[in-house]
Amino acid sequence: MKIIKLSVSLLVFIMLFSVTGPIVGNNVSAQELEEISSTYASTVDTNEKPLEGVTILLDPGHGGWDAGAVGPTGLTEKEVALDVSLLTEDKLESLGADVHLTRYSDVDVSLYRRAAMANEVGADLFISVHANGAINTAAQGTETYYSSFRNPNDYYLAESLQEGMVNNMGRPDRGVLNQDFLVLRASNVPSAVVELAFLSNYEEEQLLRDDDFKDKAAQGITEGILNYLGE
Repeated sequence: MKIIKLSVSLLVFIMLFSVTGPIVGNNVSAQELEEISSTYASTVDTNEKPLEGVTILLDPGHGGWDAGAVGPTGLTEKEVALDVSLLTEDKLESLGADVHLTRYSDVDVSLYRRAAMANEVGADLFISVHANGAINTAAQGTETYYSSFRNPNDYYLAESLQEGMVNNMGRPDRGVLNQDFLVLRASNVPSAVVELAFLSNYEEEQLLRDDDFKDKAAQGITEGILNYLGE
C-alpha cells in the first residue's frame, strides 16, 4: 500500500514539473496544486488485487437443524454467520481472492465435511465464522480460536483476525484462545474459528442484527487476512 501511494505521489510530482516547471519561484497557488494533484492522481489505476492467487474457504457456522446460539429476541447464530461470511466473500473477491463457502443457504453441513472442503478446493486459509453464547448473559466481546496441535501459522492467523475484528467492531478483546476443535484439527491448511460477539448478550445481539455492524465484522476479517499474508 505504501509503495502504491509513493508511486502516485512521484507521478504527480513529475506531472506537475512537466506542466508548471520547477515549483520553486513558480506562481502556483496551493488550491491550484491540489486541483492538479487530484486530476493526475485520479488517472492512476490503483485497483490493486493483493489477494490474487489466494484461495480462501469461509465456513458459516451451524445451519439447517442446528441454529447454534440463540439471542434473547430470537436471532440465531446460523443467520449471523452466513450474513457475515457472504459480506466477507464480497470484500475478499474484490481484492482478487478465490473464495468458497461451506454453505450458501440454511443447510446442515457436517463438521468433517466442512474441513474436507478446505482440502478439496485447495484452500490456502480456512476460517470458520461464529457468534458466541454463554449462560452468563453479561459475557461480551470478540475472541478467536486456533489449535496448538497444528502448525504455528494457525496462531498467527488467529492473532491477525482477532486484531482486525477488535479494531473494526470495537467490542471487548477476549483474546486468542487455544482449542482443539474438529474443524481446526481436520483441516490441512492454516485455520481459525472467529467468535464475533455474544448473541446471549442483549446489547451484542442487537449489534449482530445491524447491517453496519456485520459489515464491520466482515471488514475486520478481511483486514486480518491481509495482515496475516503481509499485504
